[in-house]
Amino acid sequence: MDRNLTLQDLQAVDPRSLHCTPGGTLNPASPDDAVAHHQSLVSRLVLAPEVGDLTRQQFDRMRTVFVHGVLNYELFTMVSDDARLAFEQALRDRFMAFHKGTVAVQDRERHEYRISATGYGDFFRQMRDLKLTGPRIQMAGRWTGFNGMLDGLISWARREGLLRGGRSRRVETFLQKMRNEVAHGSFHLVGPGEALMALSTLAEIINQLWGCPTPGGRLYPQPITREVMFVSWTSAGDECVAGLAENLAISAAAKDVGWTYVLVRAVHWS
Repeated sequence: MDRNLTLQDLQAVDPRSLHCTPGGTLNPASPDDAVAHHQSLVSRLVLAPEVGDLTRQQFDRMRTVFVHGVLNYELFTMVSDDARLAFEQALRDRFMAFHKGTVAVQDRERHEYRISATGYGDFFRQMRDLKLTGPRIQMAGRWTGFNGMLDGLISWARREGLLRGGRSRRVETFLQKMRNEVAHGSFHLVGPGEALMALSTLAEIINQLWGCPTPGGRLYPQPITREVMFVSWTSAGDECVAGLAENLAISAAAKDVGWTYVLVRAVHWS
């Protein structure tokens, strides 16, 4: 730091943040409008009530720091980096909640040990101190190799059905790479857009880990609602009718004999 900062310096708005608003580069926002804009962005990122307290507290802290980026542009980079690291922490917290604080571990000789821990760090230290050869834990009812690292946690969450989807699997692999780059990388600078995307991705992962798909999400969206519908056509194949199954009796009464009806589950567009 090239000089001693005063309280007034710390309270000054970073001009770079004023340009990261709907007005863009040519029309920077006022400080009040910039704060309101950045608050509105992170207010849309909501965790499900089921999410554990430790994960929730960490996420809320990142949302708060994001808004303070109006005063210091570098804080957006800190939020983005913290979100990458929090990916692993969320997996750790869910792992311990899933096992209710006690994890059964086996070695290659099938000797079983039960590790009770106050948190993931405590569990990992105890497993390491056992010096097991080829440690394994139960995943979806089967003993499976587990190294306790990020890749092991992702594999565990996948096998237990806590994470799902082919496209999101690629994103999880990318996040693993990004986490390692943050932990061992060099200086970099990102803006609020990148930081917001990192937070949004993290929120979806956290909600999914706790069994709550994100409405309209990119990675783990809620399943599309499908209703029971009928599709019918004439034996001559010159006419076809479809609609909700609850209206089938009305439609059938209005048609002559010679129609074929099939019930399907489908998305109904009115």
